[in-house]
Amino acid sequence: MPADDKRRQKKLERRNAKRKQRHREITKQRNLGLADRLRAATTYPILDCLISNTLSKDGLCTTILSRQLPTGEVAYSVFLVDRYCLGVKDAFGGVRFRDEYRQMVEKSDEKLDMKRIDPADLRYLVEQSVEYARGLGMEPHPDYPRFSAIFGDIDPEQASFEVEFGKDGKPLFIAGPHDSPHKCQQIIATLRQSCGDDGFHYLLPVAVGEGGSLFSEASMGPHLSGPPDSDEES
Repeated sequence: MPADDKRRQKKLERRNAKRKQRHREITKQRNLGLADRLRAATTYPILDCLISNTLSKDGLCTTILSRQLPTGEVAYSVFLVDRYCLGVKDAFGGVRFRDEYRQMVEKSDEKLDMKRIDPADLRYLVEQSVEYARGLGMEPHPDYPRFSAIFGDIDPEQASFEVEFGKDGKPLFIAGPHDSPHKCQQIIATLRQSCGDDGFHYLLPVAVGEGGSLFSEASMGPHLSGPPDSDEES
């Protein structure tokens, strides 16, 4: 066989070997469970690191961290962070095709005005909010450990992010639209135990009209002024 043909054959063999290796990696990724896929995703580059522009004003924000997989898919985790009191209120994520993932991010941006943030700052915010809430006696959302695996080796000590937890020096519990009266009572009882009667504030909806509600300063303080009218658990 001529030398040029041998070189072409070896080049083709190397290319085929790389293609087979890539196929094995893709197959392995797709056969893993979601938790394992998120852990495995930490070896791949960060695609997006986003935060909603609501943290300062509302004390509540949505964060998105995603990584590009060699399969062409995107692994992502979303955290709903309450810096006033509850820490990570919600955690979810998954693996989507890139087009589907982009649609999700675009919808989030339309509703929440997402902006880019340094990965170290995002991890710092999420983990410190969890620690703050734990200090008050409350654990993060049950799915938090699973979806926080996507952080990988992001170093929160490199963060330059500054954030104040609580409001005006005290925890502030703001009942959400899906917080049942029972859940609100539990949270307030926990805050009383950890902070004392005067060591925290809370804000509950007051029913108005037919099925409506508003938040009023009258419902702030050491005593309940009326429970939310929703029985749905968040």
